[in-house]
Amino acid sequence: MTGSLDEIIGRWTAAEDRLHPLVLAQPETYERYLQLVRAVADALDDARTREQLVEAYGRARAIVEATIAREGITADGLDLGLVAGAAFGLRYREVIAELRKDEVKRRLAAAGDHGDRWVVVHETGLAGGFPSSAYRKLEMHLPDGMALHSFVELDADMDRPVFGVEVVKLDPKTGGGVPAKEAPPEPLTFSEREPWEAAVEELRAGLGGESA
Repeated sequence: MTGSLDEIIGRWTAAEDRLHPLVLAQPETYERYLQLVRAVADALDDARTREQLVEAYGRARAIVEATIAREGITADGLDLGLVAGAAFGLRYREVIAELRKDEVKRRLAAAGDHGDRWVVVHETGLAGGFPSSAYRKLEMHLPDGMALHSFVELDADMDRPVFGVEVVKLDPKTGGGVPAKEAPPEPLTFSEREPWEAAVEELRAGLGGESA
């Protein structure tokens, strides 16, 4: 399969994007596409890395045709190349999610082995958060799974940052969310960095006392 990894993934994303308008224009056709895309993505469950998916993409047509025959799906009028791209895009997103879960589990286990009480489960963007990018950080107190979700995002007018923090409950073994028994409190939000940072430290101290 020719093209860089990013280029190939871009083709998969483009295929998924081409399907979306059909949900309104041709809903029945859209449902048929979704059925086949899901079946092909399921047939790719042995591909558990980006590289394995790219290798399998070289056999995409054969995989789609084998899926049609095996599942007895009627594919008349469907663009099988579009099906292949969208199915690989779907499986790619699943693979990334699985890899991230595995990485979080490894991070939690390593933190426990080292006696750490706080661990960063997820962090994206720059701490500055504005104007270059949004920022999100999820850090968990290992003994009880209580966590802080700190974030920076643009306000409704899209012209200034909002600094926020909220307390959430996670599974200490996986870092995944735990269903809340009652509605969680609204996040604390600030227009300036300094009170936000102070609030984060105060909440962290209340939960466990040590910084991540």
